[in-house]
Amino acid sequence: MMYIGNDIVEVSRIHRIFKMYHDHFLNKVFSEKEINVVKQKNKDAVYLSGKFAAKEASKKALLSSGIVENISFKSIQVLNHKNGAPYIDLNGIILKDVKDFKVSISHTNTYATAFVILEL
Repeated sequence: MMYIGNDIVEVSRIHRIFKMYHDHFLNKVFSEKEINVVKQKNKDAVYLSGKFAAKEASKKALLSSGIVENISFKSIQVLNHKNGAPYIDLNGIILKDVKDFKVSISHTNTYATAFVILEL
């Protein structure tokens, strides 16, 4: 069985939130591993918006599948392989029914979007 999640985010919204709440926003939404990448590479709002959209899309796919009743954004890590391709890691949560979890992220200076496929 396959489930999908999709999300679109206005980059300006994430930029405003990041400027207002900086560390509080990062700590509420992103895992320690993701925050370290943000700080190391000094990533901007476009990057954060893509990661945020991917988390939201992942959450939608997981919730629609019924294998979880709730999941926090911090539990959904959006990381990158060495070649830059994004992937989803559930930050230590083991869901035995998950066969595959794919994510695609795209963005412009105005919008970021993500599409997730969850296979059970």
